[in-house]
Amino acid sequence: MAGPGAEQRLIPGDPGTMRFTGLPSGMKDVELWLPQQTPTELVELRADGDVLPPMPDGKRRWVHHGSSIGHGIEADGPTDTWPVVAAALGGVEVVNLSQAGNALLDPYVARTIRDMPADLISLKVGIIIVSLAAFRLRTFGPAVHGFLDTIRDGHPDTPLLLASPVSCPALEDTPGPTAMGPDGKITALGDPADVAGGALSLAVVRAELERIVMARRTRDPHPKAAKRWWRPWTRSVGQVMRDASSQ
Repeated sequence: MAGPGAEQRLIPGDPGTMRFTGLPSGMKDVELWLPQQTPTELVELRADGDVLPPMPDGKRRWVHHGSSIGHGIEADGPTDTWPVVAAALGGVEVVNLSQAGNALLDPYVARTIRDMPADLISLKVGIIIVSLAAFRLRTFGPAVHGFLDTIRDGHPDTPLLLASPVSCPALEDTPGPTAMGPDGKITALGDPADVAGGALSLAVVRAELERIVMARRTRDPHPKAAKRWWRPWTRSVGQVMRDASSQ
């Protein structure tokens, strides 16, 4: 699993040109999706007519931050990642700030979310923190609170969903860090006995996130909507927003 300290090498590609032909005449909306699997530098954008900022379309904006599942590196294309598919089903615009192998409560991510418009914010926290052994229990809680506080500085009333990690058998009760075994499966290198001393397993992270959410609910502007948000990953994002708006 890639992450801080992992050996990575970026091989720059040669500049290329893509031309989009056969578009209808007159004013039109043109939306370009860059690859999610690799960094892309947009050198220049040319058109044979006037290029104007898009007109407001009335769609609400959902901002999501998570790790590899949200990043969707293995998806066929940028419009096949689950946040983009969910946004399309819900009729909303999505800004996907997921970072495969690097969702570590970095302050700059919280500041980025704080400073951008959002009608719904969702955060998927925990799996990379455990797999890299990035925090102990003592430091994890304050880091989550600080991350949330920074976002709330810019979005005091925006519905916010905090989701705990999905299942990963190797890390449920055993702390990280992790390594890839010879069979290609993730192996936890930590000692389950270290949990008593503050090491983080997924079970510990889920319990701590639940404690944090319960502690913050008393001052959250959307407590009833938040309670229902643990079901809605199977529902459309649009319905989640409607639930929050009705509170």
